[in-house]
Amino acid sequence: MSETKQPSPLEAKATIKAKNWSVANLAYRWKVSRETVSRLLSNRRRPPHWNDALQGLPKLTRREALEITLARKREMPQKPRSRISQHQRPIRAAQYDLASILVALEAIGSIADTDDEGLVISVMQGSAEHFYKIEWPGGADIFAESEIESLVADTGRTGIIKNE
Repeated sequence: MSETKQPSPLEAKATIKAKNWSVANLAYRWKVSRETVSRLLSNRRRPPHWNDALQGLPKLTRREALEITLARKREMPQKPRSRISQHQRPIRAAQYDLASILVALEAIGSIADTDDEGLVISVMQGSAEHFYKIEWPGGADIFAESEIESLVADTGRTGIIKNE
């Protein structure tokens, strides 16, 4: 049996991207941590069975990738609610990071249709919640975390923010 060429870390990452997989969704499917998948993809001497697993991954549609993302997020344990008063509440991490690519689960006014992708171009901390400036195909707008969380899902991918 002949040995196949070992894909470089960039080639391995390109393989999962070309098949519409994110590191988080791949970790979910393989039942390993994100860190494990990241280490495997970056390892120039990864065991051959992992290369076979990458090559055998099914190519997902955007809808299938979104369904896996949503299933993964549903299975994440809910954090217990804090009993700290609003005045003592520490600043928490934003739900979406700068440069996150989000997908619209339904139409968002005239700026995004269902399945459109948007790029988080700014994250702002308000007194009670975060606000996000998101660039959609129909333009950019600012959204409170509470109003946007039911309308979008994080794709697990990031984009490039262009300076204007």
